[in-house]
Amino acid sequence: MILKKKNKYLVNSLMFLFLIFIFIVILNFISPNNILISSLKSFVPESIKTPIKEKILHLRKQEMYKNFYYENKDQLRYLSNRVNKLEVNKGLINERIFPDTQFLNLFYEETFLNLDITQEDKNTSPFYIIILKEKILVITKYGKFFLTNLNELQKKKILEINMSFSKIFDAKIFKDELYISTQKNDELKNCVVRAVYKAKINNEKLNFENFYSHSECGQSDNGGIMYFDANNQSLIISVPDDKIRTKGKYDNPTSFLRVNLNNKKFQEISKGHRNPQGLFITENNIIISTEHGPRGGDEINNIKEGKNYGWPISSYGEKYKDIFKNDKEFDYKKEHKTNGFEEPIFAFVPSIGISQIIKVPNDFSFRWKDSFLITSLKARSIFRVNFDKSFSKVIFIEKIYVGKRIRDIEYLKDIKSFVLALEDDGGYIGIIKIK
Repeated sequence: MILKKKNKYLVNSLMFLFLIFIFIVILNFISPNNILISSLKSFVPESIKTPIKEKILHLRKQEMYKNFYYENKDQLRYLSNRVNKLEVNKGLINERIFPDTQFLNLFYEETFLNLDITQEDKNTSPFYIIILKEKILVITKYGKFFLTNLNELQKKKILEINMSFSKIFDAKIFKDELYISTQKNDELKNCVVRAVYKAKINNEKLNFENFYSHSECGQSDNGGIMYFDANNQSLIISVPDDKIRTKGKYDNPTSFLRVNLNNKKFQEISKGHRNPQGLFITENNIIISTEHGPRGGDEINNIKEGKNYGWPISSYGEKYKDIFKNDKEFDYKKEHKTNGFEEPIFAFVPSIGISQIIKVPNDFSFRWKDSFLITSLKARSIFRVNFDKSFSKVIFIEKIYVGKRIRDIEYLKDIKSFVLALEDDGGYIGIIKIK
C-alpha cells in the first residue's frame, strides 16, 4: 500500500513538472524577456538547458527568422538593391573591408603614442620607426627620439642626444648604427646643406657624429630619403638641387646621389625628381623610388644612371592653385619621353600623398609573394603593388584603406608583422599580421 502511494506521488510530481515545463516553453514563446522566465531559467541545470536549447528552442529561432523574413521581405529586398547600387556607383564591387583584403584576412591593432602635434604639418605628428629586435625606436620629424617595447608601446623612454636637429627627413639602420638625414647651416657658403649623421645604437643616449655633408646648397625641404645599396658599399640619398629655383616650397627639383661609405665621395645618379618619399633597392641594385608630385602626379620611378625624370618641366599633375578653365594650357608637359625625360613606372592621378615603399618578405604569406607595399598620407591607404620582372611597369594595384596617414612602414620578422607609423592626432603605431 505504501509502495503504491509512493508511485502515485512520483507520477503526480512528474506530471506537475511536465506541466511547469510546458508552461515555461509557452511563456518563453510569448514573452522571452519575462522576469518570471528569467528567474526560473536560473534554477534549471545546464545539463537540462543545453539539450532544450539545441533541440527544442532551436526550432523557435528558425521560426522567428522565417517570420521576420516574410514580414520584412520587401524592406530587405529594397536594402539589398540599395547596397548593390551603392557598390556599383562607388566602384566597390568585390572590395573587402580592412583588415580583410582580396586574398588575405589580416589582424590589425593600433596603439596611441601621444606625440607632439605640429601646426606646420597640418596638425599631425610626423615620425619614423626603426625596428630594434623586440623594441621600436620612434624618431619624430623635429628631432625627438623615443624607445618603446613592442608589448608596451604606450610606455616611451626618451633617449638623450648630444646635439639637436631642426628637421629629420629619414632614418635607417646599418651595421648596428643609426643614420639620420637632416640639414645643417654651412657658414662658409651661408646656406643650408643636406647632411647625414650616425650614432651607435644605445638604449640610454645617442652620440651623433657627422657622416656626410653635401657640398651644394639645398634650401628646400625636399629629399633626404636614404637607402644602402645591395653591396653595402654606398649610401643612396636624395638632395635638393638649388641650381634650378622655383617659387613653390616643395617645387625645387631633387637629385639622387651615391655616397661612397669609405671615402665619402659622391656621384650623381639621376635628377629631375620633385620630392622623393620612399626608396627600395633590390638584390640586383635596381633602385625604386616613390615621389610626391604636385596636385596629381605622384610617381613610382625606376632610378637609372644619368636619367632626368622631368621635374619641374614634365608631370602628370598640375599646380595646386591651378584655375580650372577648359581652354587653359597645362602648366606642365604631360609626356616625359617625347620631351627627353624618363617616364615613371606609374603615376597616381589624383595624388595619394605617396610615402614609403617596402617589399613583402617571403615568410609573410605566399599569397602576397613578389608584392610591394606602398603607403600614403592623403589616401590613408596601403597599396599592394606587383611589378614586372624588369620593374618597367605595374601589373596590378590593390588599395587597402587603413583610415590614417601612414608616414613609414617596417617589417618585424620575429612576429611576421608590418609596423606602421600613423601620424594623425598625436601618432599611433599600427600592427598588421595574418589572422
